[in-house]
Amino acid sequence: MMNTAVEADDTHPLLKERAAKGFKAWKKKVESIIERGIEKKEIKETVDPEKFATAYIALIEGGILLSRVTGNVNMLYTCLDRVEAMTREELKQ
Repeated sequence: MMNTAVEADDTHPLLKERAAKGFKAWKKKVESIIERGIEKKEIKETVDPEKFATAYIALIEGGILLSRVTGNVNMLYTCLDRVEAMTREELKQ
């Protein structure tokens, strides 16, 4: 999705809009999962679903970008490790 967004941001407004919708849908899905977990008392109520979802997506997409640009897959793994730790530490009840 990031490739599409970056390529389209100043050249193809319709494609940019589609990429934005994709990111928003992904973010909304993560937020709803967290909200359901809070309601079921499986996730701490102090978690801000919007902030968590934003960081979650940014780490994944950023890790992909760093890995591809540098040719070093370990950069992606580092970001994914952080996503896993963030999920364990911030969401666990």
